[in-house]
Amino acid sequence: MLNRPESSLVDHMEYYIKPEQQETDFLKINSPDELKICDPACGSGHMLVYAFDLLYAIYEEEGYNPSEIPEMILTHNLFGIEIDKRTGELAGSALTMKARGKDRRFFKKHVQPNICMLENVAFENGELNDYINAVGSSLFSNAHKATLLQFTEAELVKLRKKIDELVKYDELLQHKADQLIEINLDDGVVENYKKFEGLVGKI
Repeated sequence: MLNRPESSLVDHMEYYIKPEQQETDFLKINSPDELKICDPACGSGHMLVYAFDLLYAIYEEEGYNPSEIPEMILTHNLFGIEIDKRTGELAGSALTMKARGKDRRFFKKHVQPNICMLENVAFENGELNDYINAVGSSLFSNAHKATLLQFTEAELVKLRKKIDELVKYDELLQHKADQLIEINLDDGVVENYKKFEGLVGKI
């Protein structure tokens, strides 16, 4: 609003807080495509979808072609970061459908929302120490190192949990086998097959 004080958009911004004093030090924006909004933990995209509506109104007020606005918003303005792939995909889908609601031909443009899914981080032995030596310990403290190592530790915790689950599952199978399978050679193949079939059903 500081770049366009005469704009009427403020009437549609429910949570806008007007400055108490006149601002002189602010970022100068010449066109809407210079606006960048990034949600570093976007989840399924609620904040980005809200921002889409506001950006669309800004582009409209500036006189842009309505059919070009959705593509410009997803290309230049909105960015999201998410650690869960499925949740990030939901955010991308929400923005895509929002754009489709404004432009019936949007799907034909093959525009992808700027949603970045973070991948697992792992560090080789000595890798962090080499980096610290390169940039200097004054810029890269032990606190920074501990923070980065948390990512690796988190993956180890997940792996240990998965191993524990597999061990428990193996013990359960063994217990079921001891209880339900007593092979009697006199029963013949048919009878033993029925016993195995019942076990598989319970598993």
